Amino acid sequence: MATSGSYNFTVTRDDIIKEAYEKIGVIDPTETPNSDMVVSASRKLNLLAKSWMSKGLNLWRRTEATLFLEADKQSYSLGPAGDHCTAEINAVQASTTGITTMRVAGASTDTTLEVTSTTGMAASDNIGIIMDDGTLHWDTIASVTDSDTVVITTGLDAAAAIGNKVYHYTNKIQRPLRIESIVHRDSSGVDTPVYGVSDDEYQSLSLKSSSGKTNQYYYDPKRDTAGELHVWVTNDSVKDTLFITFQRPIEDFDAAADNPDFPVEWFRALILGLAYEMSGNNGIPLQERALLKVDRDEALDDVMAWDEEPGSVYFGVEQR
Repeated sequence: MATSGSYNFTVTRDDIIKEAYEKIGVIDPTETPNSDMVVSASRKLNLLAKSWMSKGLNLWRRTEATLFLEADKQSYSLGPAGDHCTAEINAVQASTTGITTMRVAGASTDTTLEVTSTTGMAASDNIGIIMDDGTLHWDTIASVTDSDTVVITTGLDAAAAIGNKVYHYTNKIQRPLRIESIVHRDSSGVDTPVYGVSDDEYQSLSLKSSSGKTNQYYYDPKRDTAGELHVWVTNDSVKDTLFITFQRPIEDFDAAADNPDFPVEWFRALILGLAYEMSGNNGIPLQERALLKVDRDEALDDVMAWDEEPGSVYFGVEQR
């Protein structure tokens, strides 16, 4: 028996729309939805996908990011226009991607920096340099001259010694829908859990400006493009980072050829979900709609049952 040996099956936005219209009998397999039908179905598909962000853990949306701390800062904005937090630097695994060091000491106002390596750097990227005065200077890359020389836009605002860390990345994270865990990593590489608290618990904490090693947080996801992370105590060193594990949003369906931001096992549930959403606007009888709902619910229950993190179960004996 010969198998394909491939594992790359996928569908596009318009494949899902066509399948859904076929499912409710609006078109047959030889027909293609017209432009108005596609616009309507695309809107419903995006609404459906966004509503499913609230269902369960969705393991494929779990994202790991590094938040660069500022001394004595009480809250951080997390999102594309927020503070410096990126999924491109993996703090927990101590990845060297996005991290280099000063090869030659830098002086105040310098725009040309000699670093150990410029691998991965590109014009317009964010670049952060740890300064001798205990601050972290953020700038943008104007150009990359060669393998160990980079030009920054504004220039250093203090001195930076040989060996000081230099971070660089392209994109900030999207607004986290929910934070699952945070780990504090100090300059020696020691990791310590940071414990999440409720808004009430955070408000009841003592002096919010207390300084030390961050050990508690409260996250307010807000509504638009950035959430707000409140930390306690404020961190006392820019050499420390927070490693955040969070649930990111599901990407939009914008174009006909867009693939779903879902694993392949979710495709059937998407098609059946869209078919049910469209059935009320296409004259489908109530009995058939009820059957569609059963099919949709079964498909969704199947993938939700699968989309769980394996865990251990512990049993104990109560002492009397």
